[in-house]
Amino acid sequence: MGDVNLHLESPTDAGAVRFLSLLAMNNLVQVVQSPTHTAGHLLDVVVVRSDTMVTSVNVPPPVLSDHSMNDVALGLRCCNQYDSSFYTCRSWRSFSYDDFERDLQSDLVRCPPDDVSELMAAYDDTLRSLIDIHAPYRRMRRSNRPSQCWLDAECRAAKRTTRSLERAYRRQPSAETLSAWKFQFSSQRGLFQRKATEYWSTTFASCSSDARQLWNKINQVIKLPTASQFTFSASDLAMQFVGKVDKI
Repeated sequence: MGDVNLHLESPTDAGAVRFLSLLAMNNLVQVVQSPTHTAGHLLDVVVVRSDTMVTSVNVPPPVLSDHSMNDVALGLRCCNQYDSSFYTCRSWRSFSYDDFERDLQSDLVRCPPDDVSELMAAYDDTLRSLIDIHAPYRRMRRSNRPSQCWLDAECRAAKRTTRSLERAYRRQPSAETLSAWKFQFSSQRGLFQRKATEYWSTTFASCSSDARQLWNKINQVIKLPTASQFTFSASDLAMQFVGKVDKI
């Protein structure tokens, strides 16, 4: 995003053609299509990946300078960077002791077999069938995302409380259960923000005398994406602009 000082509105401008060709080769597109300068030139660009959803592009007339302030809204997606694994478990939270006890009044209780082997088989079959009814297996998804560095026992306790109140609201929706859930969620969010701020402030302060370690910690916070391999290097792009300036 910025002023590339190329007349992109002209389809015959050599510099503009070269610039757009570089974008296309790297799977990038320029989304601003109207003039951005008082002289009627398209100089200011917003470059995104070709699969990015562009919601709106607004180029108002220049006010404070001879360039317009481009207003572009993008529909960015949060990509899942972590794998998920699946497992099965029984739905013990929906287990009803009263219903289980009522269904347990079967032949196994009223007239159990005399043979030990038959008794064990009947015991296993009866309990297994009842458990499958009252606490069936369900497929669950577990995210393999690692926990944050600052997430401690107090944060985990807050998460458990929030989830408990959420389940209470899901079971019995009411104004009271919703209010309790929302209040706890707000408290949890404030706690997480405070813990993160305290952790990283202390971490950065401890690395103030070691620049390498400090930048290592900063990279953990901003989580820079992995560089992709492009056909054209940064030097190729720089030489394009150097050649353009030389022609002026």
